[in-house]
Amino acid sequence: MGKRVALVLGSGGARGYAHIGVIEELERRGYEIACIAGCSMGAVVGGIYAAGKLTPTSSGSKAWTIWTCCAWWT
Repeated sequence: MGKRVALVLGSGGARGYAHIGVIEELERRGYEIACIAGCSMGAVVGGIYAAGKLTPTSSGSKAWTIWTCCAWWT
């Protein structure tokens, strides 16, 4: 049985970038994110993650832009 976590993400624009780093680290350590919830920017990052839109960049880290976010919501 693998390691599973439920992830709750808080609000704050700058904190949203930290959320991405936390998600990367959890995945790197072999955790499965079974459930994700959030408010404000945490909800945006959580929704983008749940939709599979946090994609690896050439540097290996996950990144997104406000343009990707806005295009995804429309």
